[in-house]
Amino acid sequence: MIDSSGMSGRGSHGWQPGVIPLRPLRLADITDGAVATLRRHAAVVFGASALVALAGTVLVLLAEMYVLPLRRSWQHPLNELLANAASLLVTLSTHALVVGVTTVVVGRAVLGRPVSAREVWAEVGPRLLALFGLTAVVTVVTIVGLLLLVVPGIVAYVFLSLAVPVLMWERGTVVDGLARSVQLVGGAWWRVFGVLVVALLITVLVSLVVQLLFAQLLPLGAGTSPLSDGTPAGHRLILGLGSVAGQSLAVPFSSAVTVLIYLDRRMRRENLDGELRRAAE
Repeated sequence: MIDSSGMSGRGSHGWQPGVIPLRPLRLADITDGAVATLRRHAAVVFGASALVALAGTVLVLLAEMYVLPLRRSWQHPLNELLANAASLLVTLSTHALVVGVTTVVVGRAVLGRPVSAREVWAEVGPRLLALFGLTAVVTVVTIVGLLLLVVPGIVAYVFLSLAVPVLMWERGTVVDGLARSVQLVGGAWWRVFGVLVVALLITVLVSLVVQLLFAQLLPLGAGTSPLSDGTPAGHRLILGLGSVAGQSLAVPFSSAVTVLIYLDRRMRRENLDGELRRAAE
């Protein structure tokens, strides 16, 4: 097991060269492994997450400050749809990039190996378009399911939740990622669902706490230039920064949990732990 010095070892719970023991994982192994990954590679993961979240928030703020007033003056229903679509596109793009970065980092952390920002980008960069496309497909399928009935949307999301790790680890196509995710989740839907729910609760709590801390600064940051909805610019700026901070912590954690679920499913079904042991030696 990994001791306080960060060295790996062997124990009754399996060999652990990195952030998880190389055996089928328990819930605690997954959550602890996600936290350990983010702690050891904080500069790479949180740096990328913060930059991406900041860029997305700035784009949304600029739209609210300059585009929305013009859009409302046009008085056309299509404008609302276009604005929502643009916001969704920004969200999907930023989320896909962070998930891709986290997937690469977790892969190195499991083997106990360091990774630099340059190495991460070398793996994520060529897959960006596929990541964006895959994230969009999963989102659309989930939304359609939620619109029809809530349950189909949840079922679809869980079945497709491992598609990004598949895409990054197995280097297939978008369709391959979707099909493989369904295959890996099959027979263990409730287990995967349970872990995802725990991760969601943790991320929501962390994000809420961070945003509440930023909200305490509102009296000091209130601006005098209101936005199109009447909210002072200073208020929106501070709330935007709180959102950036919350997303920068929450998205990498949930992404790391998803990657570890993927590894757990492969260790249980395909003896991936043996391959990982050989790779780590």
